[in-house]
Amino acid sequence: MYICQLCDARCCKLRVITITIFDVIKIKEKTSLKEDKFCELRKANLLNLDPNFILECKEGSLILTLKSQPCVFLEGKKCSIYRFAPTICRAYPFVERRRIKTSICPSYIKPLFIIRGIEENVLKRFKIELREYKNIVYSWNEEVGKRGTKKECMEFLLREGRKRFRSLERLFKDI
Repeated sequence: MYICQLCDARCCKLRVITITIFDVIKIKEKTSLKEDKFCELRKANLLNLDPNFILECKEGSLILTLKSQPCVFLEGKKCSIYRFAPTICRAYPFVERRRIKTSICPSYIKPLFIIRGIEENVLKRFKIELREYKNIVYSWNEEVGKRGTKKECMEFLLREGRKRFRSLERLFKDI
Protein backbone atom coordinates (compact mmCIF):
# COMPACT_ATOMS: atom_id res chain seq x y z
CA MET A 1 0.00 0.00 0.00
CA TYR A 2 1.30 3.44 -0.79
CA ILE A 3 0.70 6.42 1.49
CA CYS A 4 -1.69 8.18 -0.86
CA GLN A 5 -4.24 5.40 -0.40
CA LEU A 6 -4.79 6.76 3.11
CA CYS A 7 -6.05 10.04 1.63
CA ASP A 8 -9.11 10.94 -0.38
CA ALA A 9 -6.98 11.91 -3.42
CA ARG A 10 -7.32 15.67 -2.93
CA CYS A 11 -4.29 16.48 -5.09
CA CYS A 12 -5.73 14.39 -7.93
CA LYS A 13 -9.15 15.97 -7.56
CA LEU A 14 -8.30 19.61 -6.90
CA ARG A 15 -4.96 20.38 -8.57
CA VAL A 16 -4.04 21.10 -12.16
CA ILE A 17 -1.39 18.45 -12.82
CA THR A 18 1.39 19.80 -14.99
CA ILE A 19 3.37 17.18 -16.86
CA THR A 20 6.19 16.87 -19.35
CA ILE A 21 6.10 15.45 -22.85
CA PHE A 22 8.03 12.44 -21.52
CA ASP A 23 5.04 11.62 -19.31
CA VAL A 24 2.78 11.83 -22.35
CA ILE A 25 4.98 9.47 -24.35
CA LYS A 26 5.22 7.00 -21.48
CA ILE A 27 1.45 6.99 -20.90
CA LYS A 28 0.75 6.62 -24.64
CA GLU A 29 3.06 3.61 -24.84
CA LYS A 30 1.59 1.89 -21.78
CA THR A 31 -2.11 2.56 -22.47
CA SER A 32 -2.32 2.99 -26.27
CA LEU A 33 -4.46 6.09 -25.66
CA LYS A 34 -4.12 9.08 -27.96
CA GLU A 35 -2.71 12.09 -26.14
CA ASP A 36 -5.88 14.14 -26.60
CA LYS A 37 -7.72 11.62 -24.38
CA PHE A 38 -5.59 12.38 -21.31
CA CYS A 39 -3.61 15.59 -21.73
CA GLU A 40 -4.08 19.11 -23.00
CA LEU A 41 -2.37 22.40 -23.61
CA ARG A 42 -4.28 24.78 -21.36
CA LYS A 43 -4.05 28.47 -20.51
CA ALA A 44 -1.12 29.15 -18.20
CA ASN A 45 -3.00 31.12 -15.58
CA LEU A 46 -1.50 29.58 -12.45
CA LEU A 47 0.36 31.33 -9.68
CA ASN A 48 3.91 30.17 -8.95
CA LEU A 49 4.27 28.55 -12.35
CA ASP A 50 7.84 28.19 -13.57
CA PRO A 51 8.00 30.43 -16.67
CA ASN A 52 10.27 27.86 -18.33
CA PHE A 53 7.21 25.58 -18.75
CA ILE A 54 5.15 28.15 -20.65
CA LEU A 55 4.63 27.51 -24.35
CA GLU A 56 3.83 30.58 -26.45
CA CYS A 57 1.29 29.92 -29.23
CA LYS A 58 -1.21 31.83 -31.33
CA GLU A 59 -3.79 30.85 -28.71
CA GLY A 60 -1.75 32.45 -25.91
CA SER A 61 0.52 31.22 -23.13
CA LEU A 62 -0.08 27.51 -22.51
CA ILE A 63 1.13 24.67 -20.29
CA LEU A 64 0.99 20.92 -20.77
CA THR A 65 -1.27 19.21 -18.22
CA LEU A 66 -3.17 16.03 -17.58
CA LYS A 67 -6.87 16.46 -18.07
CA SER A 68 -7.46 17.06 -14.42
CA GLN A 69 -9.70 18.34 -11.66
CA PRO A 70 -10.23 15.45 -11.17
CA CYS A 71 -7.41 13.61 -12.92
CA VAL A 72 -8.62 11.55 -15.85
CA PHE A 73 -6.78 8.51 -14.41
CA LEU A 74 -8.32 8.72 -10.94
CA GLU A 75 -10.59 5.77 -10.16
CA GLY A 76 -12.18 6.29 -6.76
CA LYS A 77 -9.20 7.15 -4.56
CA LYS A 78 -6.65 5.25 -6.66
CA CYS A 79 -4.47 6.12 -9.61
CA SER A 80 -5.19 3.68 -12.42
CA ILE A 81 -1.72 4.25 -13.92
CA TYR A 82 0.33 4.42 -10.72
CA ARG A 83 3.10 2.11 -12.02
CA PHE A 84 3.84 4.56 -14.85
CA ALA A 85 2.23 7.75 -13.54
CA PRO A 86 3.76 11.12 -14.47
CA THR A 87 7.03 11.73 -12.66
CA ILE A 88 5.55 14.76 -10.86
CA CYS A 89 2.91 12.45 -9.36
CA ARG A 90 5.48 9.86 -8.32
CA ALA A 91 7.62 12.58 -6.71
CA TYR A 92 4.71 14.29 -4.94
CA PRO A 93 4.72 15.83 -2.34
CA PHE A 94 8.47 16.37 -2.66
CA VAL A 95 9.82 19.17 -4.80
CA GLU A 96 13.25 19.60 -6.34
CA ARG A 97 15.14 20.40 -3.13
CA ARG A 98 13.52 17.59 -1.11
CA ARG A 99 11.09 19.99 0.56
CA ILE A 100 7.64 18.66 1.21
CA LYS A 101 4.56 20.50 -0.03
CA THR A 102 1.62 18.81 1.60
CA SER A 103 -0.72 21.73 2.15
CA ILE A 104 -3.50 19.85 0.43
CA CYS A 105 -2.83 16.54 2.25
CA PRO A 106 -4.63 15.62 5.48
CA SER A 107 -2.48 16.51 8.51
CA TYR A 108 -1.93 12.87 9.54
CA ILE A 109 -0.25 12.09 6.17
CA LYS A 110 2.71 14.51 6.33
CA PRO A 111 4.70 12.56 8.98
CA LEU A 112 4.38 9.43 6.84
CA PHE A 113 5.94 11.21 3.86
CA ILE A 114 8.78 12.45 6.08
CA ILE A 115 9.44 8.92 7.35
CA ARG A 116 9.26 7.33 3.91
CA GLY A 117 11.15 10.05 2.08
CA ILE A 118 11.51 9.92 -1.67
CA GLU A 119 13.28 7.27 -3.67
CA GLU A 120 16.56 8.68 -4.94
CA ASN A 121 15.95 7.43 -8.48
CA VAL A 122 12.54 9.17 -8.63
CA LEU A 123 14.12 12.47 -7.58
CA LYS A 124 16.93 12.12 -10.14
CA ARG A 125 14.48 11.25 -12.89
CA PHE A 126 12.28 14.21 -11.92
CA LYS A 127 15.20 16.66 -12.15
CA ILE A 128 16.51 15.29 -15.46
CA GLU A 129 13.10 15.18 -17.12
CA LEU A 130 12.32 18.73 -16.00
CA ARG A 131 15.60 20.00 -17.38
CA GLU A 132 15.12 18.25 -20.73
CA TYR A 133 11.50 19.36 -21.01
CA LYS A 134 12.45 22.97 -20.30
CA ASN A 135 14.96 22.72 -23.18
CA ILE A 136 12.20 21.51 -25.52
CA VAL A 137 9.88 24.33 -24.40
CA TYR A 138 12.67 26.84 -24.96
CA SER A 139 13.26 25.45 -28.47
CA TRP A 140 9.57 25.79 -29.34
CA ASN A 141 9.36 29.34 -28.05
CA GLU A 142 12.54 30.37 -29.91
CA GLU A 143 11.88 28.54 -33.19
CA VAL A 144 8.10 28.91 -33.59
CA GLY A 145 6.42 30.51 -30.59
CA LYS A 146 3.41 32.74 -31.21
CA ARG A 147 3.41 31.94 -34.93
CA GLY A 148 2.39 28.33 -34.17
CA THR A 149 -0.94 26.84 -33.19
CA LYS A 150 -1.75 24.57 -30.26
CA LYS A 151 -1.87 21.58 -32.62
CA GLU A 152 1.54 22.44 -34.11
CA CYS A 153 2.92 22.89 -30.61
CA MET A 154 1.76 19.44 -29.49
CA GLU A 155 3.22 17.88 -32.65
CA PHE A 156 6.53 19.66 -31.97
CA LEU A 157 6.57 18.49 -28.34
CA LEU A 158 5.89 14.89 -29.34
CA ARG A 159 8.52 14.92 -32.10
CA GLU A 160 11.23 16.49 -29.92
CA GLY A 161 10.21 14.43 -26.89
CA ARG A 162 10.48 11.15 -28.82
CA LYS A 163 13.98 12.11 -29.97
CA ARG A 164 15.11 12.42 -26.35
CA PHE A 165 12.90 9.82 -24.68
CA ARG A 166 14.87 6.70 -25.66
CA SER A 167 18.18 8.12 -24.46
CA LEU A 168 16.55 9.20 -21.18
CA GLU A 169 15.08 5.73 -20.69
CA ARG A 170 18.54 4.19 -21.20
CA LEU A 171 19.97 6.64 -18.68
CA PHE A 172 17.23 5.85 -16.14
CA LYS A 173 17.95 2.12 -16.33
CA ASP A 174 21.36 2.92 -14.86
CA ILE A 175 19.91 5.04 -12.03
